[in-house]
Amino acid sequence: MLLCSDPCTVNSRKVLAGLDQMKADYKQNYINYFTGEHKSESFIKINPHATVPAATDGDLTLTESVRSRCVTDFVAR
Repeated sequence: MLLCSDPCTVNSRKVLAGLDQMKADYKQNYINYFTGEHKSESFIKINPHATVPAATDGDLTLTESVRSRCVTDFVAR
């Protein structure tokens, strides 16, 4: 799984903590939130909502929001 995130955001930290707790196998792609990289054309292809974190696993793309735990729920299953 490839996790696109910036640890400065709360949702990214929650996902990173959950993945580390589960000892999940993932690679991190740092997306610089403060420079607006999450709004770049290349990131919009991954997550049209332009929010971090987002994760890809093969053809599956998962995005997080304040009320969603989809990345950690997916890994936990």
